[in-house]
Amino acid sequence: MDGSYGERPKVQELRKQADLIIQGLEQLRLRGNDFFLWPSRTSDPQIDITIEQLRLKEELLSRLASVLLPQLRLQCTSLSHQYAELSYVPEAPGSTVKLISEIQANLHLNLAQIIQTINQLIPYEIPAPENRTHDQDFNRLKIYRIYRLNHIIRNDLKIHLESLFRKSIQILREFGISSHEEKHTNTMESILIDISEAIDLAIGYLKGSELSLVWNL
Repeated sequence: MDGSYGERPKVQELRKQADLIIQGLEQLRLRGNDFFLWPSRTSDPQIDITIEQLRLKEELLSRLASVLLPQLRLQCTSLSHQYAELSYVPEAPGSTVKLISEIQANLHLNLAQIIQTINQLIPYEIPAPENRTHDQDFNRLKIYRIYRLNHIIRNDLKIHLESLFRKSIQILREFGISSHEEKHTNTMESILIDISEAIDLAIGYLKGSELSLVWNL
């Protein structure tokens, strides 16, 4: 008797784990629009966000630039490496699937912290600044910087993360541990490049020079 019958429960358990991962990814993908929305207003909508108020939140700005965003990049990269393992080391997928589940859970928590931080820093939608160059005389956080930072995280990064989630679902299904099929044209490498570039821009608007950042507007 070969070992295929004895391995069947392992395959079933693997598919169950993969289905849970896919379910979590689907929730992240479908909740993306709500996840990145502006928070509900709790005070006068006419109140403007001032640079002085933002400077008082310097610790949040530093944590976003030095911890949360770099951690998100690392988590996305680690996730892609584990999906590559499914292709290159198909004979032992159990530990890889388990690690994918752990990384995904941590990514979800980190993403929630990023959005919470952005909501604390920029609780209200702000219009595009009319004058981008009038206050370039000092290297401090400016309103156009905040505008671009918010746009990158709530729009660009959101789109790229949704692509990552769709691609992850596709890989799990094509690997054979799920019976569903889904097609997604972007490669994992191109998605990671997009995510990394968005994170670099966001960190740049938090830490970079006014004179160089203005050209990205």
